[in-house]
Amino acid sequence: CCALTYAQVSHYTEDKEQRYLKIINKYCKEERQKFADLMAILIRAYTNKDGSTKFGDILGDIYMACGFGSSAQGQFFTPFSVCQAMAQMHGIPKKNKTISVIDCAVGGGALPIAYAEHLYKNGINYQMNMLLHATDISINSVCMCMIQCSILGIPAIITHGNALTNEVWEVWETPTVGIHLVKERLKYLDVQKSIVQ
Repeated sequence: CCALTYAQVSHYTEDKEQRYLKIINKYCKEERQKFADLMAILIRAYTNKDGSTKFGDILGDIYMACGFGSSAQGQFFTPFSVCQAMAQMHGIPKKNKTISVIDCAVGGGALPIAYAEHLYKNGINYQMNMLLHATDISINSVCMCMIQCSILGIPAIITHGNALTNEVWEVWETPTVGIHLVKERLKYLDVQKSIVQ
């Protein structure tokens, strides 16, 4: 329900609305309130006491700790500490340059979240300078990635599909994708204007 709600912000579809209603209508008012409470807890988990952003793969950790991972689908989520080490191996990109991050088996989003943290710690605004293109075969993974990237403000286009066969079943966009693409369009228009002048 949360992932569907975030998806509707930047790209509303009637299909997602109907899916949301089909799910949420199974629950009474008190149970629905618990969903909101859980979401508030998750959002607070991404915030340090001083109000700064805290990075991690909270949903991925919970998913694997509960044994929800599917060995048939090859779901073995990379620990966040390993993702942080991988992110730190990359150099620091130039400021104000758009960074495309591609993850074809994104899981809960640990690797792109670690890379966003790497940029953040090096003074680069990942919310404006990073664009994630992610794919996963599992709808649960797509939803976890959608939720976590939305909370952290990571512009992400997340495909529910199979990266090996190029099958695409559905595409999700985090709310910040619209902001990011507007920025890119304005940058493109500035380049075109300077060419004309």
